[in-house]
Amino acid sequence: MNSAKINFLNLRASFLIILTAMLVSFLLQINFPTLQEMRNNLTSVWVERQMDLTGGKGSTLVQDGWTYFQLGQLAKAKALMEKAFAEDNSISALYCLGLIDLKYRRFDDSIVKLEKVSAFSPNHVPTMMALGESYFQLGYFGRSKELFEKAVKHEPTSTKARLWLGRTYINLNETIKARQVLNTVNSGPEAQEAAALIKNI
Repeated sequence: MNSAKINFLNLRASFLIILTAMLVSFLLQINFPTLQEMRNNLTSVWVERQMDLTGGKGSTLVQDGWTYFQLGQLAKAKALMEKAFAEDNSISALYCLGLIDLKYRRFDDSIVKLEKVSAFSPNHVPTMMALGESYFQLGYFGRSKELFEKAVKHEPTSTKARLWLGRTYINLNETIKARQVLNTVNSGPEAQEAAALIKNI
């Protein structure tokens, strides 16, 4: 074997060693999730999708309950969801019951239910929004601020989340933050209300 070919092979081997060392160094800097963390994430995603489907693959009681809820027949929805929750502790039923309490302006009851849903699925944005609104209506603006900020972080394009966050900042006398966030609400049905709030800051 001639010296040129040996030099080429040595150079190639050196390159591969350096590349491998760099790759190992890079991988050591990454915090890989544990098996338990991966399982928790998968469970959370499944629950959030189940709730986003509002009972589409749940029991017949839950499906019917969501149908009545969407039709605005809250009394019928409540009766079905209470039965569904009593039978199997359906998180989807509990979520719906919390929303029904919110619509009936029973904010304390809504908070109790939705906090349980949030503990089960902490990244479910509709739960954050409903909880934030309940706390806001009771004057707990610090807690509602946490929830709306988290909702905006998870769904930065949500004009509803930014509008509620702006309202909350106003009630906390954080007018600069309120103006900043409300200025980003420039589309959808919330834009007009945001503009009116900005004028009064």
